Amino acid sequence: MAILQEQLSNGRWVDVPPEHAELYLGAAERFNGIDTNGKFAPRFRSVRPVTRDEITAALMAGQTLSHDWDWYSKLRIKLAASHATPPELPGQMLACGQGVAISRTSAVSPRYRRMLEKLGIGYDARVHWTRNRYGAREHITLYLSQSDHARLTAEIARTAEARHKAATRRAEVAKQRIADREALAESLGLLPDSRIFVAYLRGEIEEEEARGTGRYTAHRHEETNYDSLLASGMSKEDARSLAQAGA
Repeated sequence: MAILQEQLSNGRWVDVPPEHAELYLGAAERFNGIDTNGKFAPRFRSVRPVTRDEITAALMAGQTLSHDWDWYSKLRIKLAASHATPPELPGQMLACGQGVAISRTSAVSPRYRRMLEKLGIGYDARVHWTRNRYGAREHITLYLSQSDHARLTAEIARTAEARHKAATRRAEVAKQRIADREALAESLGLLPDSRIFVAYLRGEIEEEEARGTGRYTAHRHEETNYDSLLASGMSKEDARSLAQAGA
């Protein structure tokens, strides 16, 4: 059975009383809309309102939706699970939570639930409890057949490899951007993080003005005692004045 949950300000998820479910779903319907990419967004950034059916379908698909402006004001559907203790024999048939009978041979974390649903793999969700000094704690485990577990493992490896390649590409692009920025700054005779170079990149000054500033800065550092004045503790303004007077 699907159970609607809300998140509290301490990050904890609690069940919404059945008599209040309509109020929360209505709030989510009023708060959300659909943006130009067809995704959920706050109503003021959306291009059309969202329907109650779309809200319900998204929650049932495993999405978490906001219903107010607070960071924690979110709704989700609790993972339906049987509270019976799973059998210990690996080959025993279980009634799958998706209506399919499977042979339980492998157990996985519930964080793979959406991936399993994407692959169309049936699973049996079971709950067990542990207790410590803070009280009882619920643990959910998903049980799969051995062949389905092999499919899941392959998909996890494929996804990890794709993410690694994407991260590598992003790092290479970022590295190249830094190199291009440094090369451009050097061609102008400026430092990459200098105020003049930043102004040039923003389009606030022309290239010739930036080059002129670069030439003047190089002259001040290479042909005057500006650096030694700075090293003695003098302020930049005073050092520039004295260096310019000495030149």
